[in-house]
Amino acid sequence: MLAQARPEVILWNATRGALLGFEPDRQLCRMIEEQTGITATTTALATSSFLKKHRLQRIGLIAQGDRHEGKRLVQTFGDEGIDIVAGRNLGIKDNFEASMVSNETLKGLVKELAGDPLDAVLIWSTNLSGGRLAVDLSKTLGIQVLDSTTLGTQDAISYVTSASSHVNGLHKLKAFGQKLYGNAHLDNGSKS
Repeated sequence: MLAQARPEVILWNATRGALLGFEPDRQLCRMIEEQTGITATTTALATSSFLKKHRLQRIGLIAQGDRHEGKRLVQTFGDEGIDIVAGRNLGIKDNFEASMVSNETLKGLVKELAGDPLDAVLIWSTNLSGGRLAVDLSKTLGIQVLDSTTLGTQDAISYVTSASSHVNGLHKLKAFGQKLYGNAHLDNGSKS
């Protein structure tokens, strides 16, 4: 159904699937591309690609799930060559409940993790509102703070702007992304 809108890219913007590993996301993208002819990416693949491209290997992870899910994410990110060396799990299963987590709570968790020797702190849930917070905290804490939703969105924008740079108005889309998310997240690379 999404293909009927004729988008330049389809973004599967979800993170919970990473509990299964990143290969199912790669398979999903291949299937979408084969069936529609439209480039596909996912938030999980965009995040993995960004972390690898920028050699961010020691990660502090904030995730909405419980301790067991946190352990599983350590394993699946590890399979990608990314070490989750510290983490905070919110113990939340309900997506709406996760969307209600306050900025103050997230800020406190990021600050806790930022005290560890890390390459970056990653807010890992498309339900947590970490976008603007990540940009602001990166500036004040002096450590890269990343938001998975931002990374997925910026990756999708990069496909559109690179594939259709001749289309009038796409520079406005990229400028909007810069205004919304800052420059820190713009160079995502592509899915791996």
